[in-house]
Amino acid sequence: MNRPASFVFEHNRLTDTDGIWIGGLRSLRVNPLRVSYNLAVNIGRYPHPTAGNCCVQFLQLDHVVTPAGKAQWNHTQNLPGQSGVEDNINLYISGGTDSTHRFDIGHNLIDGAYPRTRNPEFTGGGIMLGDTGGGHGLAHDNTVVSTTNYGIAVNGADNYATNNLVVNDGAEQTSSFGQAIVAWPAVSPARVHATGTRYNWRRSTTDATQYPCWVSTYCSGTAVTTTEQQARHAWEAARVAAGVIVGPRTD
Repeated sequence: MNRPASFVFEHNRLTDTDGIWIGGLRSLRVNPLRVSYNLAVNIGRYPHPTAGNCCVQFLQLDHVVTPAGKAQWNHTQNLPGQSGVEDNINLYISGGTDSTHRFDIGHNLIDGAYPRTRNPEFTGGGIMLGDTGGGHGLAHDNTVVSTTNYGIAVNGADNYATNNLVVNDGAEQTSSFGQAIVAWPAVSPARVHATGTRYNWRRSTTDATQYPCWVSTYCSGTAVTTTEQQARHAWEAARVAAGVIVGPRTD
């Protein structure tokens, strides 16, 4: 959507289609902005007839600033060979207005990010904060599974990730440089920006090495033995316990 004053997208199902794009040519203030309780299946499945599928996301913000932004309790489910998503959630030069009004990305299950054809240098992944700029974002209590190149990426100013579970076994797609967390050296201020991460991140089924973070100076976390399927089950149990309905309501 081009330059909306406000945007609320809740309790929807997206299947075999592109996701949500919100933006404009210059910094756009959107209030409120909520994308929550949605189920998205196989984002970017069908190639565009003229432009291919570069940069298709479940949620893409482009030059957006919001004092009341939330993306919570969404479930994205992308299957290899049936989807074409790059970053599931991408904040491109976008975020909150200040440290007390962050763009809040929490309690989502981000499941799957794969290239259209097998490619170990695929650059897509889970949640990207501060892509090329933008700040005041927070990704917390998310479960990110099987997103190949990265689980959560933190860039820009005053962006943080905390208490997230990121799991990748490399079975669906190997990766040449995958990491659970990517915290770019450009993060500002220069301190730990990803804390409390629980990770079980491998680049392939034949590589037993854990890849918790790049660059490690800006990350802290704990290795776990949680499998991809266990992570999915745990998120579903948490959703039920919280009384949250994802996707269209039936009442």
